[in-house]
Order: sequence, then C-alpha cells, then structure tokens
Amino acid sequence: MAKKPKTFMQKVQAIEYAVIGFNRKLLDLVDAVYVTPGPFALYKKKVLFKIGLFDTANMTEDIEIVWRMLSQGYLARMSLATCVYSETPRKFKAWWNQRIRWNIGGKQTLWKYKKYVFKKGMLGLFIIPFFSVSLFLGLFGLSLFSYLLSKRLLVSYLSTKYSLYASTTILRLQDVTFSPSILNFFGFVLFVLGLSFTFLGLFVINDKYIKKRNLFNILFYLLIYLAVYPFNVIHALYKMVRGNYKW
Repeated sequence: MAKKPKTFMQKVQAIEYAVIGFNRKLLDLVDAVYVTPGPFALYKKKVLFKIGLFDTANMTEDIEIVWRMLSQGYLARMSLATCVYSETPRKFKAWWNQRIRWNIGGKQTLWKYKKYVFKKGMLGLFIIPFFSVSLFLGLFGLSLFSYLLSKRLLVSYLSTKYSLYASTTILRLQDVTFSPSILNFFGFVLFVLGLSFTFLGLFVINDKYIKKRNLFNILFYLLIYLAVYPFNVIHALYKMVRGNYKW
C-alpha cells in the first residue's frame, strides 16, 4: 500500500496500489500471480539458490524472478492478510521515471520468456499472452486516439479556412451533433467496468489511507492517470531501442 499519501499524485497512487493488490489476489485464485511486490516478498532460500538468484541486469528483478520460478514449476502467491506501506513518488517527474523503469523491466522479462508462450502452465497460457495483448491494446488505443484527434483537427482547420475564404458561417447550430458511435459505446462500457472494478478493489482492500475514496481522485485515476500510461510505454520502448536506460 501507499504510505501516508500527502500530495495529489500520491493519493492517486494509493488508489492504484489498492486496485493492483485486489487484482493480484484475483490472479492468485487461478495460479497466475506474475510478480511479488518488491517491498514485501518472501522467497524460499533453497529455491532462490536453485534457480540462480536475481537477474541484476533486469530493471524489475521482482517480476523476472517470479517468471523464472513459474517456468521451473514453482508457484507465487498473494496474501491480503499481510500489508506493507511503501514510499511513493511525490511528484509527476519522479513517478514518470519510476514507471519508465517498470515498463522497461516488464518488456525485458517478456522478451526473455517469449519462448514459453503456450507452455509452462499459466506462465505461457495466460501471463505472457496477457502482457503481450495488454501492450498491443495500449499502443493500438493510443494510435487510434491520435489518428482520430488529428483527423478532427485537420477537418476543423480546413473547414474554418474555407469558411473564412468563402465568407460563410464557420459554425452552425445544426453542425453541433452528438451522434453515438460504436467507439463511444465501447468507451462508456469500459469506463463503467473500470469504475465498478475500482470501487470493488477499494472496498476489498479497505486501506486506512483511502477510506474516504474521494470521487474526484477516482475519476482522475480512471480518465487521466491510466490514459497517460501508453505514452510512458512508448517512452520506455524508445529508451530500450536506444539502450539509454539505467536503474
């Protein structure tokens, strides 16, 4: 859990950490826990020595060690009966850099274990495909959004420019429409599902620092905070391609 969130950025992360904890407990029910939290993870010593200890070249060694255990037949578990409070970034820049590291480490692990897709139990049947599809959907969603936004801006610019040259009305009342589309419907459904899942996660985790469950913070988390993630993924991929990254 997030330790005593004070800044707005920390309060939003407190919501995120609670949702992550709830999500990992659900994954525990199907033997698909893909990471043990760095601040509070317990490992069997003999297992660590047997599989080769942590990969110090990986930016998220806690993810990599779990995938290695799963690939060798071991299991990872998530316990909600225990709790540890972790310091979270206070400002956006520190948060951005932290998530760059998380994303790079996740991609390093995905690339390292890609050979196990559809093999090695839940690692290949669920975890690797889940990570791959999540990455694709995030990038596809960002690309689609950028395309639609660019198209709308270009059409608006050309229409306005034509209206000015032709001395016609730039905007008419009948042009202002709110016709529904499949994308609007899909987006609304995802938002409702995300909001429901978030409230359920907050209810189950019941962290003392987010008992008030500020509605604005929750909406910001769903509409803005999560929407920034794909941009961070792209930045992380760019750094990976250039080899310009460190802990």
